[in-house]
Amino acid sequence: MTPHFTGIARSVEFSPNHESNDAAIMRLTREAIEARGYRVDMVSEDDLPTASIQGPVVFHMCQGPRSMAWLNRLEEQGKLLINSYGSVRNCYRTYMTERFAEAGVPFPRTLVVDTADDRLPGEAAEMGSMWVKRGDVHATQKSDVVKVDGVGEAGAVLKAMSERGIDRAVLQEHIVGDVIKFYGIHKNGFFEWYHSEGPGTRPVDPEVLREEAERAAGATGLSIYGGDLVVHDRGITLIDLNDWPSFARFRDRASVKIADQILKEARAHGRID
Repeated sequence: MTPHFTGIARSVEFSPNHESNDAAIMRLTREAIEARGYRVDMVSEDDLPTASIQGPVVFHMCQGPRSMAWLNRLEEQGKLLINSYGSVRNCYRTYMTERFAEAGVPFPRTLVVDTADDRLPGEAAEMGSMWVKRGDVHATQKSDVVKVDGVGEAGAVLKAMSERGIDRAVLQEHIVGDVIKFYGIHKNGFFEWYHSEGPGTRPVDPEVLREEAERAAGATGLSIYGGDLVVHDRGITLIDLNDWPSFARFRDRASVKIADQILKEARAHGRID
């Protein structure tokens, strides 16, 4: 019997420090869908080159560069992907920077650079403390996202990235404030957040957090998302957005809401009754 859905679990390579949490949210989502009477097959992102994807609807946590071609191919075959190929691609930081600028998402000053360039843009020197982040996937190891002080340190990090085969990166101005991690499902009503670096020192308006997170999700096209923002003296600034995070603190409730979203999109596109 052909399954109604196929789930693709994230490769361990792209789950540094979150392997068990990523696996847990996928398992709970699958169980929530199966509890509604639908059949779900599961495969790993690592198995995409040889996997047989039968279900008309694919929910997944894929984000690796090698997997993007496979996601695109699945959409070309008529599969409904949640999140879509385009939305995952838009979370690569080089594209995210453009999407956020177009949508007016409050975002730090960010420069897209080639890691092999010997000279950094003049504007980089104005940033002082900044973050050097690889330009595609969010992180496979600690050296993919590094805080530095000045262009000298930034250059050294970029050189190391270039030697690892990472072609592009972003330089992002460091924003001082209270860091908040958030999780959401676009236009679904689910939104949760917490201070990720100790107690907050500034007042927080949860509705403003939700509105800006939803704006960012809309700019990229994500249905299932999470990210980080900073509450500071001048307002809030979103510093990162992720396609389908682990929902670690909220996964029991989130998995049911994610299943609701997947079924909603599947029905809207005529893939299930």
